[in-house]
Amino acid sequence: AWAPTHVAPMVRTPRRSRWPSRWRWIAVAIAIAAVTSAVVYVRSAPHTAVVVAAERGSAIAVIVPDAHVLAYDPNDPWSARPERIAKAIPLVVAEQPAAHYRAAAARAISHLPSDTNVVIAVQLDELRANTATADILSKLGTNPKAKLVIGDLPVCVRALARESEWIVFGAPKLDTGNAGEVVVGGRWQKQDVIRCFEDAETKTLEDGTTLVRLGDEGWLDFLDDHTAYLALRKDVSAEALHALVEHAAGAAPATRALLARLPADRTIAFAFGAKAKVDWSSMLLLPNGSDVFGWGRVTARGMELDVGADTHDAKAAKDAAAIITPQIDQVFSSNEGAGKLVVARDASEVHVKGLVATFTLSMMSAAIDR
Repeated sequence: AWAPTHVAPMVRTPRRSRWPSRWRWIAVAIAIAAVTSAVVYVRSAPHTAVVVAAERGSAIAVIVPDAHVLAYDPNDPWSARPERIAKAIPLVVAEQPAAHYRAAAARAISHLPSDTNVVIAVQLDELRANTATADILSKLGTNPKAKLVIGDLPVCVRALARESEWIVFGAPKLDTGNAGEVVVGGRWQKQDVIRCFEDAETKTLEDGTTLVRLGDEGWLDFLDDHTAYLALRKDVSAEALHALVEHAAGAAPATRALLARLPADRTIAFAFGAKAKVDWSSMLLLPNGSDVFGWGRVTARGMELDVGADTHDAKAAKDAAAIITPQIDQVFSSNEGAGKLVVARDASEVHVKGLVATFTLSMMSAAIDR
């Protein structure tokens, strides 16, 4: 009578995407750069939740243990040792005009390796100065999906980047790890950054330059007293990184050509060459192998942007434009407060460009929490 019964399997109802399709082209310029910039806020180690707290004047990494993690026991071989708190990195240089930081980021791009097919450059100071984009940065910094993208970075790297004024990321392709180069510029100075890494392994090269070891597969060097160059790749040695610092190589030719099409006065710039092999088919409704590039500029009204893609096929561009246009029109054709975006096509290229108003940026920020 009390024979066991089988419990019916639970059926999960597929969840709808938190980002409706009509927002994809609107969000891509901001999201690509902001996720990369979120490295300055969090670390994605599965056993620790990290909050980086700082005031303008110093950057201090504060480590907050996860509620489910047991306290460290030196007698337990399976117990995780608490991560040390980074030393303060003081900000000693006066804040510079936006044009100065933009020029510094452009110079950094010229020092990326010749196999770089992905470049993302972000003016953090400009994003922080706008309430809506600052909120997006902050929320992406604590978003679980963003944490998975960011990966696991040393505590002093996070402390260094937290108060940087700009950041450049380059890589041969996008993957789940941190394989690539990160160049950051800030108001701190080299000697204070090195002091934060005082317990790290170092290597002195033949010319007398000392590089700092980052974990098991990275090195830290400096372009100048206020610009740090981090190589987070197994295939880049200390000598190879220093050679990039000493002699500008530039990204892959196709990537440089994409960046050359972007305006100099930009808050965000990105270029994904076809060789980066990004799967665009689901996110942007583009054929894989497309070149995707664009820029964004924060203004008092919101963000001006131009997100473009060269599909290398006129029919593919036409098909993409036919799908994207009604999605964009649904938001911007009848709502003046949202801003104004248009879809433009030229041969094998399709672009979404115009203005995303501050109101719309705030809506995007609110959607991150849902």
